[in-house]
Amino acid sequence: MVGLATRPPLAEQLVSTRYDALAAKIPACRPIVRQLRDSQGDEEPQALETALAEIAERAQHSLERRRQLVAFRFHLWQLIAEEVDRRCMAATAGQTHYMSLLNHLLDLQQSIGQRVLLATFNYDILLDSTVRDVITVWRLDGGFDSYIERPDFRLFKLHGSTTWARRFEANTAGMSGSLAHDFFIQRAYEQGDHLGDLVAHAPDERVGPNGEVDLPAMAVPVANKKTFECPDRHMWALKQDLPTGHSRVG
Repeated sequence: MVGLATRPPLAEQLVSTRYDALAAKIPACRPIVRQLRDSQGDEEPQALETALAEIAERAQHSLERRRQLVAFRFHLWQLIAEEVDRRCMAATAGQTHYMSLLNHLLDLQQSIGQRVLLATFNYDILLDSTVRDVITVWRLDGGFDSYIERPDFRLFKLHGSTTWARRFEANTAGMSGSLAHDFFIQRAYEQGDHLGDLVAHAPDERVGPNGEVDLPAMAVPVANKKTFECPDRHMWALKQDLPTGHSRVG
């Protein structure tokens, strides 16, 4: 099982000094990291989601804050991909609590014959990997439909995934091969959260030769979030299934 040293970080731990070396790879994210860290050091510390919501509000009137938030999105992606998807999976060899949960749910599903809905707000692929181990013929590499096409199980990643991206066919003249986060930091004033095509593959870290550039498809965790970062057809399928009384995990 996951020990303390390899346990996935909680929200407040995302701005820990432990990850300063990662933040240094995208310097523009460091002002946001520092603001969030300072907000937790007050006598009445704020939840990270609340502090981020306040920064996002200010960013509506500040180009620099918008650029910093874009940089923070890329930092969040590289942190989760490195610390959870790679480090945690390697440390546990896949033997996480998800394995126990999925073993139980598989037996339950086969006993009652009803569809099980798996819904997560996490970005990492710990649940995805466990699904592939327990339900051995369920592959999640067939595009977005592969998450929801089975009659017995469906997986919904409502706030996005480290293995998803929003792809833009952009004017990247002179930037081919450059780091994608540099492009988005420069063009932050042009790009909204839900522009671009949602694609079921990890973001390419560099600007492509034909001008394609990827933004991590991960909803930044802010308080009172009312939007999702998943395909519309996933939301439609979830809404269709929830009232029917099928077994579900929230």
